[in-house]
Amino acid sequence: MPDDLYNSLVDWSAAFYRRSLEDLMHFAHDTGLSMTQISILFHLYYHGPCEISRLVKLMQVTKAATSQMVERMVQQDLVHRDNIPGDRRARLVNLTEKGRQIVDDCNAARQLWIKGLAEALSPEHRSTTIHALRTLTDTARQFDKKPS
Repeated sequence: MPDDLYNSLVDWSAAFYRRSLEDLMHFAHDTGLSMTQISILFHLYYHGPCEISRLVKLMQVTKAATSQMVERMVQQDLVHRDNIPGDRRARLVNLTEKGRQIVDDCNAARQLWIKGLAEALSPEHRSTTIHALRTLTDTARQFDKKPS
């Protein structure tokens, strides 16, 4: 039984990831943004403002390359840079309203297929799936709380 569950979870996660990534790539293409820009927007959306040094670690490129990317995003009105009180050299990068809206639109576009998937299930399968997914989500959150 555990092997069947494991294989089913691997199959579902692969299908979900594949579809989600495909939708994300289409959205990036349609908006003219790079996947790196989308990654920065998502990071700022979910983690809040951060210094360039944090984005350097996220992008895994040089500080100069990251600074250039941020500058392009400032010019596109996706992010803005704020001074950090007490540190004249450091700058905090944060989303603009336009950047926040792009992440919201991206999430909505990526979730359309989930809505269709849910609507395609019978009422009985919906109930069973809700219960199973809530159990998996609760269990997964327990792993998040454990120190690594």
